[in-house]
Amino acid sequence: MATVTATFFTVRNRTDWGETMPTYKGNSAERIANLTTDGSSQIMQDVGGGNWTAPRAGYVRISADAVVDGAIGDPASVTASATTGFSLNADRDYDFSVDAGEAIAIFKA
Repeated sequence: MATVTATFFTVRNRTDWGETMPTYKGNSAERIANLTTDGSSQIMQDVGGGNWTAPRAGYVRISADAVVDGAIGDPASVTASATTGFSLNADRDYDFSVDAGEAIAIFKA
């Protein structure tokens, strides 16, 4: 079992390729609810309930208390697995860019 936390931000001074140091806009932070996952791919939830999707282009900071796999994409089809997407190590923060409307799926074997 793993608990995953994510926060959505918009940033200043960063290109799509990340050539400059990101500066997170604190007033743009939107907390995505914690997700507890075990054995199946699940989409991160909004604090108010329901599947979370990015309201606009920005960045998501994700952390987990165990090794998990993730994927970002269309909420109708995004699925995380041990063989697709990215892998997150435990107790580290990872930053990912997202486009408006994208969702985050998390999987813990």
